[in-house]
Amino acid sequence: NEGAQRNTGYFEDEIVGRHCSCFYTPEDIRLGKPDATLIIAESKGRCEEQGWHVRKDGSRFYADTVLCALRDSSGRLRGFVCIRRDITEKLILEQKLLEIAEREQKRIGQDLHDSLGQRLTGIGLLAKALEERLAAQKRPEAKEAAVLGKQLAEASNETRRLARGLYSADL
Repeated sequence: NEGAQRNTGYFEDEIVGRHCSCFYTPEDIRLGKPDATLIIAESKGRCEEQGWHVRKDGSRFYADTVLCALRDSSGRLRGFVCIRRDITEKLILEQKLLEIAEREQKRIGQDLHDSLGQRLTGIGLLAKALEERLAAQKRPEAKEAAVLGKQLAEASNETRRLARGLYSADL
């Protein structure tokens, strides 16, 4: 049909009856993938896959493929029918989306480290100084300042762990 012609570059009279390996990459041919898909389709009735395929002009496209065995009324194999959808644009968009998500994740991790983490560390140092001043004056509030400082240190460490998990590069 027109869609198959547009996706593969082959006209009907050029492709009908040819082995499906003409659509596979040289790497997949070396791995025996074309024959494996035929064996699966013959034994199970169909074979579904996604991967890189080759057009008549040699250019590549990423395809969602369903290969079905065609049998006559007695169950004898007569051939195969293949439906191959070009999903290259979908793959490219998914990759771009993943890259954007990864960049955003790294940005959030860096912001956690550089902004919140630094503020918590600074506040923790102030709490420690307050604790020491209160302890030097033998004030009972020194214990509360120590608890505050400990909680700030824990929050700072947790922020650092979260940032490291989101942004694994050197901070």
